[in-house]
Amino acid sequence: ENFPLVLLEAQASGTVPAGSKVGGIPEIIEDMETGILFDLNDIHGLTQKVSKLIEDKKLYHTVREKAIMNSKKFDIKEKTKEYVDLIFSVSER
Repeated sequence: ENFPLVLLEAQASGTVPAGSKVGGIPEIIEDMETGILFDLNDIHGLTQKVSKLIEDKKLYHTVREKAIMNSKKFDIKEKTKEYVDLIFSVSER
């Protein structure tokens, strides 16, 4: 799936998602800001990042809060408003 909605659902629920740097995943997750991004098949890199979040509670809570906020950018109501505003701005020209 090029734009996995499950990552947005995870963020919205307060879960820090992890995904590889393929497809649309990097559009949803900013590494160690709104989730964990890792190179495809890099299990060592993934485990290092998960361990860092487990060990650093402050970082974990910061990433978690940013993930929740990030999910709101993709909310259907917000996206609909953006498209309507764009259509009106173009039609006024």
